[in-house]
Amino acid sequence: MCFSATASFTTAVLTGGVGIATLSKTTRVREIPIAVMPLVFAAQQAAEGAIWLGFAHAWPASVMMIAANFFVLIALAFWPMWSPLAVGLTEKLPEHRLAIFALLPIGLVLAAYATRDIFEHPYAASVVNHSICYISRGSYPFTAVPFYALCTVAPLFLSSHPLLRRLGGVLALGMIVSFAFFYANFVSVWCFFAAAASIGIFVYFHQRQLAQSAGQTARS
Repeated sequence: MCFSATASFTTAVLTGGVGIATLSKTTRVREIPIAVMPLVFAAQQAAEGAIWLGFAHAWPASVMMIAANFFVLIALAFWPMWSPLAVGLTEKLPEHRLAIFALLPIGLVLAAYATRDIFEHPYAASVVNHSICYISRGSYPFTAVPFYALCTVAPLFLSSHPLLRRLGGVLALGMIVSFAFFYANFVSVWCFFAAAASIGIFVYFHQRQLAQSAGQTARS
């Protein structure tokens, strides 16, 4: 997350707590991929907190590079393939599930490209406009950004569950704001918006649990 180590670590702790609470509400194995998403966001925020500390205390360049590339690997390689997989596994309606899974091959291609690019051209972190910017000699191609957005956000819009569609709207708005006003820091700022939306995943499971309890009460 941008701004400071304190903000990043605070977000990591809160998002991690949401992730643990969300996992406790899963009842099937196929729900675990979407339930762990807040924990992955927490790991990203913790990595950025470490980077801020590294800037403040002049940590070795090798340590800073590990933290920076851990963050970027999750942002650019993990999310494009994980979002359609996780949302698709939770989808109950076959036609919606098919549409969501249709994005998975694109996500896998993006993940493979990003992974190779990160290993060939490691990223370095720097501070731009009070936020963390990740740069490399390879740079992420501008033409891939629409496909990245498609794979990370569209699965939520394609869900048959209203709350997940609203969550997709939150993430889409965050992506637009990040790209429009924080282009140099897009990956960092966008991932902050995504981490903040983790509460939506918890609410999805909580609402489903309440609905199941109400159904069991009505039948008894």
